Amino acid sequence: MRNYEIKLVDSSRKIADILTNDIGNDPERLSEMIAISLKDQYPLSMRATRVVTLTAEKYPEIIVPFIPEIINKLRSLKVEGVRRGFMKIVADINYEFDEDQTGYIADMAFTCLADTREAIAIRYYSIEILLKIIKVYPELAIELKEILTGMLEEQSAGLISKSKQTLHYLNKLLA
Repeated sequence: MRNYEIKLVDSSRKIADILTNDIGNDPERLSEMIAISLKDQYPLSMRATRVVTLTAEKYPEIIVPFIPEIINKLRSLKVEGVRRGFMKIVADINYEFDEDQTGYIADMAFTCLADTREAIAIRYYSIEILLKIIKVYPELAIELKEILTGMLEEQSAGLISKSKQTLHYLNKLLA
């Protein structure tokens, strides 16, 4: 063990970068950091998830074997920062969901997107995830379009903008 829990003393970018570099392209080290993330303990798990996210950005291929576990745990995570980080990874990573994963993640993304109590970033990543799924299952485009049309009354300028961009894309897709 590399005592990552002790090293996650604060939320600074400097510490996150140091730990990201320490993990490098080593799946065993990444596994240790993901285990801390999945403890779902604020603020420790949130800090660990930031390192996992940065590692996935730097070495995208290293996170792929962990995607099924991340997807299975997403719904049960209570710490918003952990869910947000893992949803960002799922949205950004080049990964083909199997049929069960697709159903699970699509249902979760639709639920998060429709829930106005969800954090804006989680709703944003839900749109990104659904756009990935729609490339394989275009029949879901209609449901996404309906939800996004209802969101145009939202108060968040960023979410309204993302909704309009996505609706423009969906209108072309459905034409």
